[in-house]
Amino acid sequence: MNSYYKIAMAGLLHDIGKFYQRAGKGKNLPYQEFKYQHALFTHQWFEDPEIKPSLSKAFSNIDEIKVWASRHHNPEDSLESKVLQKADHLSSEEREKEKEDEFNLLHTVFERVSFIEDSEKEDDLEFWGYYKLKPLDFENLEDTIFPVIIQRTAKTGKLANPSDERKIREEESKYPELYKKFLEDFKKINYFKEEQAFNFIYYLLQKYLWCVPASKYDKERGSRHYPDISLFDHSRVLSAIAVCLYDYKQEKPQYNLNDEKEKVFLL
Repeated sequence: MNSYYKIAMAGLLHDIGKFYQRAGKGKNLPYQEFKYQHALFTHQWFEDPEIKPSLSKAFSNIDEIKVWASRHHNPEDSLESKVLQKADHLSSEEREKEKEDEFNLLHTVFERVSFIEDSEKEDDLEFWGYYKLKPLDFENLEDTIFPVIIQRTAKTGKLANPSDERKIREEESKYPELYKKFLEDFKKINYFKEEQAFNFIYYLLQKYLWCVPASKYDKERGSRHYPDISLFDHSRVLSAIAVCLYDYKQEKPQYNLNDEKEKVFLL
């Protein structure tokens, strides 16, 4: 598998540790080498006995991919590793840091669509929606892809119906169940190698991470991101940007990755 595929694979899997951690997997260990805890969990996912043997069979350079993916916040002195770090910065620019939300579920972007001005009254209500933690299921789309809609006060964000918080907390507790299903499907990678295995991973992540937020609002941990971007979308965009940066650097070795002015992309 060539360098482009390997970089793309590292990009797709760079934040798999977030899913792994939310499912209650891995161990809380010192993470200075990786800079952030979720990156440590990405490393642990690659080393998991239920994961590593299959990845090693499917890909000839999985250890290299593991390092690039898990060190995306604290890269080693290699072009591939630094490209992943830069791509992560660029692909995270869409995250909004103004709105707050304490729940670890993916919001629908349609809750932002309104034909009236934002209300400043304490008791005015707004619609708010989150997606269930379920794999994509085209035989049961109605129960899968449509968000659960609830109401909360526009100004304070307080839920209009107190019983809704119990439902949300119950949904948040389903990460282990979602990961278990992911793991069952992951075992099918044994039928593929290299580029075919890459394609398998891509669609597996789409199936299971479409409903998982890439980041969430957590004031204590310094994360102030509104959770309306899925982990799959963030990862695939990062993967594409990383490959573009690497290709551009091959064509123009003098290009500085930190140069914000040079036009690298055609959008």
